[in-house]
Amino acid sequence: MATKAAYECPVCHEELEDGEQMEEHLLRTHPKKKLATFVATETVTREEEGVSE
Repeated sequence: MATKAAYECPVCHEELEDGEQMEEHLLRTHPKKKLATFVATETVTREEEGVSE
């Protein structure tokens, strides 16, 4: 029987516990500043990748 791979948090790379929702994990585990920094960094990286292609 195949098993479904656990979801991984894109911020801390921890595997979410069985049944844990990503939003719950993010709100419970990461401060707003850390989340804002992650989103800003990802946005800039994706924009730069789009320009270089």
